[in-house]
Amino acid sequence: MSVRIAIAPEAVDGLAGRIGQVHADLASAKDLFGDPYGGIRSRPVEDALEHFNGAWSQKRSKLIQQLGDARNVLVNTEQEFTGADTQLAGGLNGETPADGSATRGGGK
Repeated sequence: MSVRIAIAPEAVDGLAGRIGQVHADLASAKDLFGDPYGGIRSRPVEDALEHFNGAWSQKRSKLIQQLGDARNVLVNTEQEFTGADTQLAGGLNGETPADGSATRGGGK
């Protein structure tokens, strides 16, 4: 049974761009509320907001890292598939790869 992998590089590139934008937007946000304590006169409420804001900052940092990693994976995937496609197309047209490797019978 053969397996077919179909990648639309432009779709992967577009997704990488959208994730990159979310990453940039989230990374540039200082915090969720700005100054959440203005006018609050309840110590328990202030403490709860401070705890939430601290936890949000930690989770936001982790999310920012994961978004950056996801974007990088997508960019690398698009580049690898485009490169492989170019090499395969060149082999079909009888062109020799730029690195001099064989395109038939056990290339790289």
